[in-house]
Amino acid sequence: MSIDWDFYLSEMSVSDLHGGGLTLQRVLGADLDRVRLFVHVRRFGTDYPVARRFESRCLDMPLWTEAETIRNMIGRRAAAWLSNRKPIVQMHALRVARAVCARNSVSGKALLGLACPQGEVSLYALEALAKRHPVEYVTWFMDDHLVRWRNGNWQYPPHIEELLGRHLERARAVFVISPAMGRFFHDRFGIGSEVLFGPADSEGDPQWEVRHDDGCIRLGYFGALGPWQLDALGLLAKGLASANASLDIYTGNSSLPEPLQLSQVKLRGRVHPSEVPSAMRQYDAVVLPVSFKPAMRNMSGLNIATKMSESLASGTVTLLIGPRYAAMTQFLEGSGAAVIVSDYEVTAVLDAVARIRDRTERNAVLQSARNLVQTRLSTAAMREIWQNGAARLNCCT
Repeated sequence: MSIDWDFYLSEMSVSDLHGGGLTLQRVLGADLDRVRLFVHVRRFGTDYPVARRFESRCLDMPLWTEAETIRNMIGRRAAAWLSNRKPIVQMHALRVARAVCARNSVSGKALLGLACPQGEVSLYALEALAKRHPVEYVTWFMDDHLVRWRNGNWQYPPHIEELLGRHLERARAVFVISPAMGRFFHDRFGIGSEVLFGPADSEGDPQWEVRHDDGCIRLGYFGALGPWQLDALGLLAKGLASANASLDIYTGNSSLPEPLQLSQVKLRGRVHPSEVPSAMRQYDAVVLPVSFKPAMRNMSGLNIATKMSESLASGTVTLLIGPRYAAMTQFLEGSGAAVIVSDYEVTAVLDAVARIRDRTERNAVLQSARNLVQTRLSTAAMREIWQNGAARLNCCT
């Protein structure tokens, strides 16, 4: 049974320009056409505009402290500090709730919503909305930007942990981006969840042979060059010359960060999402970098990147570089579906490139990747999980 959604609420938009937006489109598909209102409650949602087909149904409401005029007036650091103050966030949440109510019917029927929280603003906004009108919702956590790894433990600010616990408990269904996040939410909040991340489907026959005859292994990376990726890419870059390998980077950056400014690394620019799978197949392996830094553990330890399924489905080898505690490392270890570097050592990079070059190793990895994609990572498999969870709202329609 299809659901007519009254609203989608998040800090991020359903955009073609970042992984979360692409994941939403690939999993929900035509269900997104049944959403009446897309509500974006922070600047991230406007910096990465919604896909064109949803533009007419958008309500962009970033915090007033995120406006360019305010940032220029008081400075970006001060504006960012204000944007995280609880009274300002709560006042903004009330404003969002009033706007959503004004755009929807005020009959006794509960509003049906999909929340994709990226931070506390959407959590407060949904609570404020529920105080003004009956609301039923499912929630999908693609990131947890509120928790931090400190002194060997996960820590939330006290008021945030209570807020998040209420949000999870009241949801009709909880989706999480990784098994690791699901285990964490269960242990921390006693909440069950369904794992739902970006799917992909196999792209033709695997590239059983190394594509090039000169002995150089061509590696490709497709994605952002942010704190979640940079140190792992830097480790790879250090080993390229000794491994007789090269790295092409496809991203929107206009230049490469200093650790990647090496002769073996080339900046190739952005590729349209629809062209990424075929572009991946031009390489001997595609790189999936995950930060080793403790400050990024909330991302590394809990998140699965949209590019993981794409890489595994591309038909060439996936080279995962990340710590053992990373959600993607845990998901893939034991499957044989990727070549994994989990030690922050150049020698580990050299060993990994040797595995990519070895025909027997390569074929085994590619066959395991294909099996994993077909059984667990396909679009059909992820949509089934989504539809089964969303169906819990049917009693409210």
